[in-house]
Amino acid sequence: MPEPPNQVTKLPAGSSVDTRCVTSYSSYRMLGVISLGLVGAPRERTDLAGVLVHLGILSFEPGVRPEDLSDALVLRGALDRCFGAASRRDALPARDVDTINSYASDEPPALILRPDGSVARSATDPIRAGLSAIARDAIETIARQGSDLRVCRGDGCGRIFLDRSRGKDRRWCSMARCGNRMKVTAFRRRRRRTPPAALRSDS
Repeated sequence: MPEPPNQVTKLPAGSSVDTRCVTSYSSYRMLGVISLGLVGAPRERTDLAGVLVHLGILSFEPGVRPEDLSDALVLRGALDRCFGAASRRDALPARDVDTINSYASDEPPALILRPDGSVARSATDPIRAGLSAIARDAIETIARQGSDLRVCRGDGCGRIFLDRSRGKDRRWCSMARCGNRMKVTAFRRRRRRTPPAALRSDS
């Protein structure tokens, strides 16, 4: 079977992966990293093949067919809704559960040992295999750490994340982004409410 053309298919804005939460394929065993990465994606990373490589699921960028893009968006929507339901302690949507299980039933990428001792990851259908790896990660995340899923309280964010803090009281997906922004907003709000006389007395 001939290889698909080496082309790049773009995901719509907001449908890519959050590159800040991923370091390498070793993070694949950190539950939630790759599945939450696909759901909570910024606008600037829009290459589906590049997403799978950046997450460490595949070692090489495959060609992306239009149906691959559709599959990725279907899985992304199912993950988003199931993660959201788990964060609220609600029952998971049955149709989305079936979708995730269907993707997970495919074979994930195979590990290939290279002569130099390094490892490559590939598959006959790399996009589908990559989505399978993401679905499997989501299943383990919800089953083992579903109670730790949270929705970011940052204004206009709503990103879903795993609360790994000791006190389980994390409020933001990222302190460097939403956390700092919310603190600055709260500070400015307090300053506006402080009477001018009180400000002069503080100086």
